[in-house]
Amino acid sequence: MEYKNYLLYTIAITFLFCFFTINIYAQSNACAGAVSLNPSATCVNTAYSITNAFTRDAVVAATCVTDANNRADGWFSFVATNTTSTITVTANRNVAFAVYQGGCGGLTEVGCRNAENNNTQEVLAVTTVIGTTYLIRVIRFDAGGNNTMSGNICVVSPPPPLANDECTGAIDLPVGQFECAFGEITNEGGTYSDTFGGAPSCASGVGAADVWYKFVAPAGGQVVIDTEAGTITDSGMELYHAPDGTCGYLSTGIKTNSLSSDIKLMPNPVSNQLSIVSSQALVVELYNSLGKKVISSDRKLIDVSDLVSGVYIAKIFDSKMEFIKTEKIIKQ
Repeated sequence: MEYKNYLLYTIAITFLFCFFTINIYAQSNACAGAVSLNPSATCVNTAYSITNAFTRDAVVAATCVTDANNRADGWFSFVATNTTSTITVTANRNVAFAVYQGGCGGLTEVGCRNAENNNTQEVLAVTTVIGTTYLIRVIRFDAGGNNTMSGNICVVSPPPPLANDECTGAIDLPVGQFECAFGEITNEGGTYSDTFGGAPSCASGVGAADVWYKFVAPAGGQVVIDTEAGTITDSGMELYHAPDGTCGYLSTGIKTNSLSSDIKLMPNPVSNQLSIVSSQALVVELYNSLGKKVISSDRKLIDVSDLVSGVYIAKIFDSKMEFIKTEKIIKQ
């Protein structure tokens, strides 16, 4: 099986993974001991309990709660992975919370939320800087007596969009001569690419996040694609043929045609008439450098005199529009 070196093949690797709830009942009564939370793409709850032993940490005031109404508080922290972070806190009684930036000795409030309803859920989205640590102060608001407050907290701060989230950003993979050179990959922050036919035909990952890679086939045309186990619970992979080296025309599977080597487009370079030399009926489509189809013909002689000078890609199909191969045509 032989392919031109300029042909490009694109891989869509789809990962399926599950979301779950984490139960951790340890949080700090003081800013200095704030318990770290891991932001995620969706709300992954961490359970908390502000008990009778907790007090109000006086390191800084909260703008949405007076000191008199702050009966007790617990502290959490997180490192932002996106420019917007959304904090959700639930409780079995009246709860408020504030978000701060900086050290415990010099905190700056970036947001405060208090809807003043018992047994409520408080949600606040704040602008964050990727890689910066933020502190969350969960406040038992205006509850007389020594009453324990419990609930859940989560931080949604999705990772930045992946460069190879779509076909057009596919990352080049090296083709080893004798063995694979494995590299770490992730789909965290990826989205579902529905544009190119949906989930792989061999996997049921509709809606799952996928990422894209590409490689140029060697002259021999034989390639082994391999992956190693990681933290993904299930995955699917499909290989696409990109005959013109772009995402504008993708086909699944690799097809060969025993007569493809007998097809010739000449002369090349061409000025006026492009002759299609073949014993079979063919359809030839010409595309310019912008990927726009400028000619489609089933004739053996194609008039290209009106085309501007430059490089064109000829996609060659049989009479049933089954793809055969591509050729690079230079118009003089």
